[in-house]
Amino acid sequence: MRRKKRWTDAEVEKLRSMVGKHSQDQIAQELGRPRGSIATKTSELNLSLGFHRRRQNPASMDPGPAGMGRRWGGTFWLVLLLSAWRAAALRYRTRRGV
Repeated sequence: MRRKKRWTDAEVEKLRSMVGKHSQDQIAQELGRPRGSIATKTSELNLSLGFHRRRQNPASMDPGPAGMGRRWGGTFWLVLLLSAWRAAALRYRTRRGV
């Protein structure tokens, strides 16, 4: 049976400094411990192992015309919706003679 290696204060401080900035694999490799050990200790310390890589957009990705954001087309859809609403309101008023 393998004996568990105790965490030193230095290792805990290094773990705290690396969490959120490095992946679990990188932390495990740096500290020389298995991934499960890293997960257990971060859980005990109420730390989150959430790590988000910063995505780099390839140069070939064209963002498109101005006003076309990445999600829902930015303001494009809002402008389109408002213009359709105004046109419908104008038709309604014209029919009623207002």
